[in-house]
Amino acid sequence: MKERPTPGTREAGSAFDDTIVAISTPPGEGGIAVVRLSGREAIPITDRLFRGRRQLAVVGTHTVHHGLIVGGDGNAALDEVLASVMHAPHTYTGEDVVEISCHGGRMAARTVLEALVQQGARLAGPGEFTRRAFLNGRIDLAQAEAVVDVVRARTSRALTVAMRQLSGGLSRQVQEIRGRFLDLVARMEATLDFPEEEIPQVSREVVRGEIEQTSSWLRRLLEGSRIGTALREGVSVAIVGKPNVGKSTLFNALLGADRAIVSPDPGTTRDVLEGWTEIEGIPVRLIDGAGIRSGTDGIEREGIRRARAVIDEASALLVMVDASSALTSEDEDVIVACRGKQVVVVLNKCDLPQAISRTDMRGHPSCGGRAILEVSSLTGAGLGELKSVAGGLLADGWRSCVDEEVLMCNMRHIEAVRGAVQALERARGALDDGYPEDLIVADLVEGLHRLGEVIGEDISDDILDRIFSEFCIGK
Repeated sequence: MKERPTPGTREAGSAFDDTIVAISTPPGEGGIAVVRLSGREAIPITDRLFRGRRQLAVVGTHTVHHGLIVGGDGNAALDEVLASVMHAPHTYTGEDVVEISCHGGRMAARTVLEALVQQGARLAGPGEFTRRAFLNGRIDLAQAEAVVDVVRARTSRALTVAMRQLSGGLSRQVQEIRGRFLDLVARMEATLDFPEEEIPQVSREVVRGEIEQTSSWLRRLLEGSRIGTALREGVSVAIVGKPNVGKSTLFNALLGADRAIVSPDPGTTRDVLEGWTEIEGIPVRLIDGAGIRSGTDGIEREGIRRARAVIDEASALLVMVDASSALTSEDEDVIVACRGKQVVVVLNKCDLPQAISRTDMRGHPSCGGRAILEVSSLTGAGLGELKSVAGGLLADGWRSCVDEEVLMCNMRHIEAVRGAVQALERARGALDDGYPEDLIVADLVEGLHRLGEVIGEDISDDILDRIFSEFCIGK
């Protein structure tokens, strides 16, 4: 792995010898398409094709210039563009960067890209611009990974968490904890390495106190990761019930789109349908399965098998009952199958004369303590309350955390912090059992190493390859 230079210096843009280029905007028609270059030759390469009032080599940093991009022969105009010039080190990558805003569509940007490659630029790989930003000391690894989370955020709260990490919130917290950690290890190692010196020894009580406090901070990060992961990855919520209770109508209503076929005939839905929506700021993968019943044909039976599998896999369930008719054995079977899961009981068709009430359902042995709501999937009555209750069930007190705290949402970070906690627990055990200080220090150093993984200290190229392979080309 390349040694990372000091952030904020001109040398931060000199870790690579080549210049990379890629289209940074999504393919397809649009207002503009952006071609991005980064590297030592970004400006000279662009200058060979750019025809404007001034050469880009002599313009100031962070300026925009109108002109034409011409072919390699210098004659035919390929596109009319705006060229944004940014000098290292104050750029996204820490290198010289040029961003060429072309006309939208596939051909203009593609033609400009090919011309730049002919002039010596290399096509960038997935995430290579962000990888350079990390290796050039512009950002740390936690911030680099947050770029993907910002791009993929499905809700405003997910974006808030991702932006907090991108701006260095998690990194600062890890650095602060790691700094206390490092200070303790340095003091303990000093007494071990220089016993002849009169260096005050760190008492075991002080070491124990530091370990306990650091462990407490890290466990708090781990507790918040459940919420962070839900906001990043989303949670699955399945609508289950017997046939013809209105599951597909509710599915469409919550998605705000006609995704599922709705019919008065029981058994219309024979496969599992999915769609993304937002409930109380949480990205939700909403699932609509076949109505659960017995004595069906082969195709519907397979749909029912899949619907039962969804019950096991979903984070929460909306158990739907037709409130306009009496409870049946098929309703009972569904309710029993959902034991042990997070459940909201939905009494649907409240716009019709009621045969079942909330009071009736509260008396059901499998519904004690569960939220029971009355809705009409057809008219939309009660859907607002359903979203609020379901969101509270999924979030379980997360709202203030999202607004106020740094939340881990990346599994790599979670595993690294979990490893640091385990190292601290081993150190605490060695301390309590009276082991020598050099063994305690070894566990503390392991904890330091695991925390360093979060921000990219001593990270291997294989891990970097895996991380940045998840990025799109051009980012």
